[in-house]
Amino acid sequence: MTGRSIARRCFLGYAVATLAAGVAAPALAAPRRIMFRQIALDNVHTGEALDAVYWADDYYIPQTMRRIAWVLRDFHSGDVHPIDPKLLDLLARLQEKLQSSEPFMVTSGYRSPRTNAWLAEFNEGVAAHSLHMQGMAVDVLLRQRSLTDLHAAAVDLRGGGVGYYPASGFVHLDVGPVRRWEFGGSMPAIEHIDTTPAAGATAQGSSGVTVLRGSHASSASSPIATDLRGGAGLVR
Repeated sequence: MTGRSIARRCFLGYAVATLAAGVAAPALAAPRRIMFRQIALDNVHTGEALDAVYWADDYYIPQTMRRIAWVLRDFHSGDVHPIDPKLLDLLARLQEKLQSSEPFMVTSGYRSPRTNAWLAEFNEGVAAHSLHMQGMAVDVLLRQRSLTDLHAAAVDLRGGGVGYYPASGFVHLDVGPVRRWEFGGSMPAIEHIDTTPAAGATAQGSSGVTVLRGSHASSASSPIATDLRGGAGLVR
């Protein structure tokens, strides 16, 4: 069964329930408006695609959430893990901001600890404590939009971590702390930990910290630099 058919059945179920409630309601009652969120994903490794309503009327639809977890499974091991609903909401917001209806091409979704450890051993761009292992991160691209446009829109949303990997052709998104970094293959990763408050918050003061990683990383031994190297800077 396709993600689209799952979404259609779930959405129709909500519509029928709403209409049934309307029959019992007073004749003058206004018709109820159904709010929903939709996501379109295309796994580049498995060829599986999904276009589904995953949220309706403040309710994450279990059938669709399970289907999303399957599409975003660890394609190396086959392990399946629940995907954080906040990550799907971030993708939906990003799609709206870009005014795009095309599916996100997914290069990496969930990663099992074993897969992540194996990848981290051979790839400096993979973090030892990656949020991919918690179903809180995804690596994506869009066919009809440039990587720079996708990256800029994601950074502007400030919904979590945003990693820019132009050499590999994808943007990393997660719902961890707000931060951003770049990784260009032979170039060191340049990470900016964004300590400014999220949009709408009142700022008492703000600052940003830039950390170089890789063979050209700074050898500074300040407590701040050490904390970032051992904590937020390795979570991606």
